[in-house]
Amino acid sequence: MGVKSQCVANVDSVIEHAVDVFGDKEEALRWLGTPVRALSGATPISRLSTLDGQREVRVLLARLEHGVL
Repeated sequence: MGVKSQCVANVDSVIEHAVDVFGDKEEALRWLGTPVRALSGATPISRLSTLDGQREVRVLLARLEHGVL
């Protein structure tokens, strides 16, 4: 699997993780499109185009999931 196809597959996985955290696809998509202070005001969806950005969003989701934020 090339880097680009891996990146696309990871986007789906990040979105699934967001749905798990928020419990609802609509809420997850709303969050992904909302500027987040922890991302310096960027939207989580805007960070999904790179593997580093995907990791950053995953860490943020994990923090939300465990009540750290």
